Amino acid sequence: MRRVFGAIVVTAALLGAAPASAQQADDNVPRGPIVNSWYAGANTGVAVVEKFGGVLGAEAGIRLWRNLDGVVDVFWTPNIATRRQLDGVDRLVEVLRASGDASGRLKAPVIYTGVGARWVFENSGRFRPYVLFTIGSARIEKKASFSVNGSDVSGSLPTYGITLGQDLAGTYSRLGTEGGVGILMGYGTWYFDAGARLLSVDALDQRTNVARVVLGGGYRF
Repeated sequence: MRRVFGAIVVTAALLGAAPASAQQADDNVPRGPIVNSWYAGANTGVAVVEKFGGVLGAEAGIRLWRNLDGVVDVFWTPNIATRRQLDGVDRLVEVLRASGDASGRLKAPVIYTGVGARWVFENSGRFRPYVLFTIGSARIEKKASFSVNGSDVSGSLPTYGITLGQDLAGTYSRLGTEGGVGILMGYGTWYFDAGARLLSVDALDQRTNVARVVLGGGYRF
C-alpha cells in the first residue's frame, strides 16, 4: 500500500506543478470546450500493487452535458499480485524444498473495462483539470508457476501434496471501480492527457487496489 500511495502523491505533485508552467495561449490552444462532441485516444504508463508494471490503455468518450463526458475506459497491466498472494507462493516453495532446490512465482494480469463519467473544468487556458469515475469488469488471470531442481512442476503439484486455491490459480471476472484525476491539454484537434487513477477490485481472497499513472492523448471532435 505504501507503493500505491507513493505513486499517487508523486503524480498529484506533478499535476499540480503543470499549470504553473503554462505559457501564453496561442492559436492552437482551444478557447472552447476541450471536447465539442466526442474523443478517442490511447495511453500508457505504470501500475503498481506490490510490483511495478507497464500499462496499455484506450479511452473514448462523448460530451453529454456542459462539462460532463460519458467515458469508456479499457486497460491492461501484467501483474496485480498482492503481498498476501506472494507470501502464499513462498509458503508452497518451502514445502517443495523438501524435494530439492525449489522456486516459485505468481503473475496476475488484469484487463479492466469500465464505463462512467468525466467532469472537465473547462476554461480558456491550455491546461484543464478533470475528475473521472468508472465502474466495470476486471478480468484477472492468476498464473502461479513452480520449479524443483530446475524442472517445471507446475502441472504436477498434487504429487507433492499441493493443490492450488483460487488465490493462486484460475481466471475470473469481478466488479471493479476506478477513480482518477488528471489534466488535459488541447492542441488543435488533438489532446494530451496526464493523470493518476486508482482501481479497486474484489479479487476473491481480498480487495486489491491498483494505482496507475497514465500519459496519453488522442483526437477530439
